[in-house]
Amino acid sequence: MTDLQRQRAFKIAWQLKAFHSGRGNAINAKKLVESLDMNFPSATRRLREIISALRKDGAPICSTYQGGYYWASTLEEKVESDAQKRKHGISELAIAKAERLKTDPGQLALFGGGR
Repeated sequence: MTDLQRQRAFKIAWQLKAFHSGRGNAINAKKLVESLDMNFPSATRRLREIISALRKDGAPICSTYQGGYYWASTLEEKVESDAQKRKHGISELAIAKAERLKTDPGQLALFGGGR
């Protein structure tokens, strides 16, 4: 991680902890990007990458489909968010498996794959 990335990660963690602690104080990605002055085309994608890295380091950053990101203020919020992420991950794996099983090898051959 570069110095700039570390600075952004610190700012994101600090802002979530200071102003968006608890599910009721969640902030959507667009507003968070704006509040952090991340004004570049792929800022939302970069935000997600940084939040993933912070989560891997143990930061209790949670998210909701409706409200956005927030810093867990209780163990219950963290547990619920983790369960939601697991459920979403399992669902994505099931979709990928179904897509793989339904792929016609002849169709793949048209694009230089398969057979």
